[in-house]
Amino acid sequence: MQGLRCLLGLGFHPTETQEGGIPGNLLVPGQGHRKQAQVQCSRVGDGRWEHEREVLQKTLENNNFSKMAEEERILKMEQIKENREANLAAIIERLQEKERHVAEVCRNKELQVELSG
Repeated sequence: MQGLRCLLGLGFHPTETQEGGIPGNLLVPGQGHRKQAQVQCSRVGDGRWEHEREVLQKTLENNNFSKMAEEERILKMEQIKENREANLAAIIERLQEKERHVAEVCRNKELQVELSG
């Protein structure tokens, strides 16, 4: 019987009775120890869960930060594009004004040549 208990990992306790059981008065301290171990494991598990939750929260915050940074980058690119288009439109307008001025000067010169000649 003792060999089988050793093989099964049950061991042999000197306070065991002849029937192979442990007296009831020794079960209570063992249960207290077992409950204390369960509470400790639960605390460790809670700590691990809390850590996992914090990691997930930071990941979400980083993801939100990345999304916000991406949105800011897109807005900035749109502003740059609008500014570039506005600058090009202003350059084209000035060029057209110069062309109109040149055309007017040429007409005035032709009129002067016709009148003088």
